[in-house]
Amino acid sequence: MVQPQIESQAMSFPGKTETKSIVGGLIWLLAIAGLIILFNSNLRNSSIFARMKSYFGNQSRAIELFSSDYQRIGVADPIFLQADGETVRVGNITHIDFGPGYEGYKLGDNKTAQVTLFGNAPPLAPGDYVVVHQAGNSAEWVVRTMMPPKTRQKIIGLMTEAWTQNEEELVKLFTPLIEDSVADFGRIVKEDLQTAIEKHGEEIEELTSRYRDQLVNREILPLISDEIWPIVREESQPLAEEIGREIWQEVSVWRFGWRYLYDKSPLPQKKLAEKEFNRFVEKSAGPILESHLEDFIKVQESLLSKISSNEKVKQTFSKTATVISNDPKFRELVATIFQEVLVENERLAESLKETWKSPKAQQAMDHASQRFDPVVTDIGATLFGSTSTAITPEFARVLRNKVLHKDERWLTLHTQASGNRDEKLANMIVERIENGKMNSETGRTRLPMITSLVVEDFPIAAAPEIEEVVRQKVAEKRDSPE
Repeated sequence: MVQPQIESQAMSFPGKTETKSIVGGLIWLLAIAGLIILFNSNLRNSSIFARMKSYFGNQSRAIELFSSDYQRIGVADPIFLQADGETVRVGNITHIDFGPGYEGYKLGDNKTAQVTLFGNAPPLAPGDYVVVHQAGNSAEWVVRTMMPPKTRQKIIGLMTEAWTQNEEELVKLFTPLIEDSVADFGRIVKEDLQTAIEKHGEEIEELTSRYRDQLVNREILPLISDEIWPIVREESQPLAEEIGREIWQEVSVWRFGWRYLYDKSPLPQKKLAEKEFNRFVEKSAGPILESHLEDFIKVQESLLSKISSNEKVKQTFSKTATVISNDPKFRELVATIFQEVLVENERLAESLKETWKSPKAQQAMDHASQRFDPVVTDIGATLFGSTSTAITPEFARVLRNKVLHKDERWLTLHTQASGNRDEKLANMIVERIENGKMNSETGRTRLPMITSLVVEDFPIAAAPEIEEVVRQKVAEKRDSPE
């Protein structure tokens, strides 16, 4: 008996495609169930879970920024929230309307901007605001960024260590060159300074004549008469009297007397008194003066001390120096002589070039270069990084700023909810909005922009610390199979 065809079809097994679909569906169900269990059990209290929830659990918001002054802003400029010692990106500028004809512009000065706040941004309240920051871009900023205190100390340590190790050898190599340079420098400057003074003699004489009456006769001479000379007399008179008495005791009136009379007589031999005086100076007065050499030095020191501490002397010389130094003609003359003697002096430049281009100088330079090559390499690695590690965070920041024009601008969000706003400023903002001085439809959808006057660094590191990179590379090498 033949069985019905329908029964044979009912008893057939699933095909390969149907089997794969069933297995795939079971796998996805198991995966979803596992993820649910995992999130509920292990990640509920973790910071990762909280951050993911803040990003994906809340919706992003479109906010308009406004300012009474023009702000330097650009599309995609980031917005950060800095609170509780943590910096988190919470949004960015999405659109700026620069007006008709400037539709394609992405960067410029404007009073309004459209921004998007991510789901992790805190709720907004009246008085909240954003601050617009501008990174430094001057040469001073580059130096300060590339050489923070820690880096400077490390470089100083490297240089000090290298110098200590090679000091004696380098001093022996370069001392003759420096001595030759200084000797030539002094000789040439002395000769050419005299030439320059003679060349500008008329100008110097004109200034001298003017100051002779204005300063010397009216200020300096009365000062010497009224202040300096009494000090000199008071300090030097006791020593002068003592030396005078000692010399007088050695004087022979008889020897001088008869020689003087003989010189006045018609006898042939003359100048006996002069010879006796020379003998007296050499044999008697000279030794007396020499024995008081230390006393002369003490008197001189005392004179200088009292004269320099005299208020009238200090005021007069200060006034004189100020008058002369502020004279345009005097300053122009000094600048001209300085230019001729030092800056444009071809003899001086040729002399220095000849000394430091000599074979002896070249040999010293090569030797010093060999000694300092290792420390130069270390300094370069400290400033810029190396192929075995990575570029330094400081160099990365400068590259991003100067070459890629990144990290030049950013905004920070200050809210009541995060507790990082200035409440005095917030109250002022609310008051100005209520009084109509700030055009804001509602404090929850529009936030005022305020300019930061302090030059700051971008709040997010541009690269990891070199020490951390090295640590990771060492760990990777240690854990990698041979």
